[in-house]
Amino acid sequence: MHFLAMLSRLLRQGDRILITGDIITFVPDAFSLH
Repeated sequence: MHFLAMLSRLLRQGDRILITGDIITFVPDAFSLH
């Protein structure tokens, strides 16, 4: 998936805390949209 590829690139850049926070908020939003 393209999303996972982008995610792994972002993780390599070292902003893990910010990205983790984004995922925690993004995932529930994505599921609630469906």
